[in-house]
Amino acid sequence: MKICVVSAVLLALFGISAAECDCSSAVDFQFRTIDRLSEMEQRLNKMSLEQEILTRKLSEKLAECDETEKKDKRCKDGWTRFKESCYKFGDSDLTFDSAQEYCKNIGASLVHIDTTEENVFLRGLLRTMKSPKHWIGVTDEAKEGNWTYLDGKTVSFTDWGTNQPNNGRVANCGAFWESFGYLWVDEPCTNTFKPICEM
Repeated sequence: MKICVVSAVLLALFGISAAECDCSSAVDFQFRTIDRLSEMEQRLNKMSLEQEILTRKLSEKLAECDETEKKDKRCKDGWTRFKESCYKFGDSDLTFDSAQEYCKNIGASLVHIDTTEENVFLRGLLRTMKSPKHWIGVTDEAKEGNWTYLDGKTVSFTDWGTNQPNNGRVANCGAFWESFGYLWVDEPCTNTFKPICEM
């Protein structure tokens, strides 16, 4: 005798029509139910995998957007951009420490020069500006002859003028100087030059 004791909820859940139920035995229905459950499990596994792939792609896209934002960084008014940095050329003559404080107050630091390309760019701007002396953020005040930036980073690139640095313990701070063709010189940190800030 064919029977079908299935609630309307189960019929709807597994997509089985009333007609199918009428022509199926309880055993047949159980087998079809198991098949439907297996299909649903496979679909859920597939959806889980697709979600994982989409999540990974989203993370990669967000990382790309972050890199693009860094590369497309816009400089504030009065600042000059070169690659991923913005530069501010101060107008006032300040001691080395005061120059660094000035840069910090505007969210920057005295310039770090890491490549020939960056150095050539800055020298070209200074020639155009006809500005004779500007501080660079390098110092050997902590240890004579060991030039570092103020954040402790070792100086990997230099462009010292002829016979520079030459003033020993008397001069522990680096600067661009017009008289040396805007090559680097060491100067007493208490001298007053204009700052070049970088952010």
